[in-house]
Amino acid sequence: MSETQKNPLISVIIPVYDRAHEIGRALRSVRAQAYSNLEVIVVDDGSKDDLDGALSHFRDLPIILLRHNRRRGAGVARNTGIQASRGDYITLLDSDDEWLPEKLDRQLAFLQSQKRGINILCSGYILTWDETGRQESRVPLPCSTYKRLLMGCDLSPGSTMFAKREVFDECGLFDADLQRLEDWDWLLRYLRNGRIEVMPDLLVRIHLSLRPPLSIVQDSTSRLFRQHWAWIFKNNIIDTLKFLSSLLVEEAAAAFYEGRYARAVWFLVRATMTWPLRKAALYRNALGRMALISSAKEASASPSERSRIMHVITGLDTGGAEKMLTDLAIANHEAGDSPLLVSLLPGGARYESLVKAGIPARDVGLVRGRPSLHGLLRLTNLIRSNKPDIIQSWMYHADLYSLIALMLSGRWSKTRLYWGIRCSNMDTTQYGLTLKMVIRVCALLSFLPDGVVANSVEGRNWHLRIGYRPKLFTVIDNGLNVTLCQATPSSRRKSRAQLGIDKDAFVIGALARNDPMKDYPNLLTALEKLDDTVCIVAGYGTEALPKVPGLVSLGERQDTLLILQAMDIFVSASAYGEGFSNAITEAMSCELPIVATDVGDSPRIVGNCGIIIRPGDPDALIKAVVKLRKNQEMRHALGRQARQRITKEFSLQRMTASYKNFYYDPQHFVRKAYFPSQPSEQAAQEA
Repeated sequence: MSETQKNPLISVIIPVYDRAHEIGRALRSVRAQAYSNLEVIVVDDGSKDDLDGALSHFRDLPIILLRHNRRRGAGVARNTGIQASRGDYITLLDSDDEWLPEKLDRQLAFLQSQKRGINILCSGYILTWDETGRQESRVPLPCSTYKRLLMGCDLSPGSTMFAKREVFDECGLFDADLQRLEDWDWLLRYLRNGRIEVMPDLLVRIHLSLRPPLSIVQDSTSRLFRQHWAWIFKNNIIDTLKFLSSLLVEEAAAAFYEGRYARAVWFLVRATMTWPLRKAALYRNALGRMALISSAKEASASPSERSRIMHVITGLDTGGAEKMLTDLAIANHEAGDSPLLVSLLPGGARYESLVKAGIPARDVGLVRGRPSLHGLLRLTNLIRSNKPDIIQSWMYHADLYSLIALMLSGRWSKTRLYWGIRCSNMDTTQYGLTLKMVIRVCALLSFLPDGVVANSVEGRNWHLRIGYRPKLFTVIDNGLNVTLCQATPSSRRKSRAQLGIDKDAFVIGALARNDPMKDYPNLLTALEKLDDTVCIVAGYGTEALPKVPGLVSLGERQDTLLILQAMDIFVSASAYGEGFSNAITEAMSCELPIVATDVGDSPRIVGNCGIIIRPGDPDALIKAVVKLRKNQEMRHALGRQARQRITKEFSLQRMTASYKNFYYDPQHFVRKAYFPSQPSEQAAQEA
């Protein structure tokens, strides 16, 4: 396969009319794509707002702006973009929708892997009603024939479609005379001779606004019927009746929105008479859509409230979970949600960051190692008074307290609860009886929350093996704001000067608290045998480590970037328990090669950007460090690869999108018992 075939040009077509205030959302999602060989064609369909001003914020994107001198409709605008495009693949994006970062990458890989000649691909999507904030996930069935489309267009090709260029040569462009339903018309034409594959992945967020006038809908439905009825009738008269009944349901929904209720009922009666065998399905479809429209109208009269998210964590000190929570809460806040942070323990180094961002933080006054009924009741009152839509807890103690408090609050049926776990293959013999009991109780009660979020594959698998039985279990990788982490030769000299380290010294380092799972004895044993090597360590309790030649113990620090900038190699010597190491991702973003033990998801994070060694083996650690020290060119190459990998695979934007996607998947809304069989075997297969 040639390089052009491996990395083909993809044309992104974005029609826009008077949506300068919304197109930024769509363009930001294009900018965030993991796939980069793109041309972005924005077609201005006669807008009267400041579209140029909106586009000026995206000069880094390869945007081609085409203009219509008057409004001609979304179908014509798409046609203009398609005709001007040069890509081997064409994908459409409505100006008010958004893609998840992996959308193009996954769809391209899927099409290229198919041997059955699939030329067009759609995906699952998250449907969002902007007026109400209501969201639901939809994964359409694969459409091998046109018949599946006769009862309604649920493929939503506008923003989910990904197609080879020849598709439009074979099927033609969108109907220029249709003001609505032009995508339904195009799909019906294509499916006469073709096949559409559907990926189950939720890759698009589609935003729905209020419906167009009934007159426009009626004009479009009548034209759509005239164009297709003869061909459908020739194949099967029954299919014609199904198609007509679906068009009448479209008209009923439009009439309902305009407040013409008698007309809406009349359309439904006609739909039922046209295809009586599908009466129940028609009514369910129509009534469901009308309920959404009704709530949208109500919301448009009074602005909808923002989603209320309460995060509950054991403490707000300097740990990986604490950092991720802070970053996620700030991202939620900037996205328009209303996060509230509750810490079981008072104080913490992350508290000030939250206050500066305008995010309220509370504590319930617990003392470490002491269960407290008073603290539990305070948490219960916070839930009762704040009425959160979602509670996201972090780590075992917070998981358990949140579950009990939510039960006591009277909001069990109104608030969704998601547990968060951060560790893997923990050696519980190293910890006290209290923690062991908490983990055991959490495993027994794990079927009660609406879902569990792990930050590593190994963490998920280990918890399944110890007895976790959640209804839903997902893995969401930690994310990093890469723009805040960067090292240069000048920054390395400055940081070493501040830390009192010789500018020509060879420096390795680690960022981890002094804890048995971090295995500092292994690192110090190796350091004793590494001549002319300085080792910087920072984290809670590291100031108490034994004094070893070359060791610089800094204790707990907030300026981790300064410390990383002073290093030549980053070392993670954990013996067990490591889930997803934030320290490793931060080091990789600073273009540092990694030497890490084969614990948790460290090998998955590092990839080919470092050396993976056995845990508890100081000789292997020494060998890896010496190998990198002797080969400066290799160190720099691995460092550059490391930053690129973090930027692509473990960004903060990707993490926040994953959490949002998980929170608002409607299958989470209903509490139902789910007990996965043979969790250990399942975990092994998924790994």
